[in-house]
Amino acid sequence: MMNSAVLAERSRAEWEAAGYRVLKPHIVARITGGVLHTMHFTYTRRDSHVWWSAVPLAQPDLSLNRGAPGTCGRVPSADAPLAQPPLSDEQLGAAIAQALRDDVMVTLDGLCDLGALCDRMDTKASVIAHFVRAFACLQDGRFENGREHLRAFLSDARLAPQQGLTVLDAERRTAAALLEATDDAQRALVAEQCAANVKRLRLGSLLR
Repeated sequence: MMNSAVLAERSRAEWEAAGYRVLKPHIVARITGGVLHTMHFTYTRRDSHVWWSAVPLAQPDLSLNRGAPGTCGRVPSADAPLAQPPLSDEQLGAAIAQALRDDVMVTLDGLCDLGALCDRMDTKASVIAHFVRAFACLQDGRFENGREHLRAFLSDARLAPQQGLTVLDAERRTAAALLEATDDAQRALVAEQCAANVKRLRLGSLLR
């Protein structure tokens, strides 16, 4: 019987050859150049797809489910889901495997270092991209570039409170504190954050 884990298994030849390992039955991942790549396989009767993301390993509150605009997405796109029916399980598995080869893996292979990750992030689409990009720069040792993006994040008008709610409050506090830190302090924080993310998300197997 098809489910998300079985859907992932049907593409094993594709993702295993590219160095991905199983984190959960329906999630595979790898770490390359300080960047965490993930692919989530989702199977439902109405919408079967793969969600992919590339994020810097040092990003605070790192999640396997999120990414910044430009460095995450889904295949097929939301307006072209692979539905069940009319596809059979065999047809669906083949379609997902082809989408991985032709789209997802090509995109992720172009995001194998922190510099490429920074270049791909779309700061116009979302304010959080400034914050994520800052951590990619800091992780890469480009501390002044990181500060530039932290300043851009804090000064972005989209952070204005909305209906009495403070937007991205934790990220704002983190950014403000980092702007006051020395290069050495930022370097230490990045190392601590990477180690904490690896432990919390059980990513150790991806570093071997």
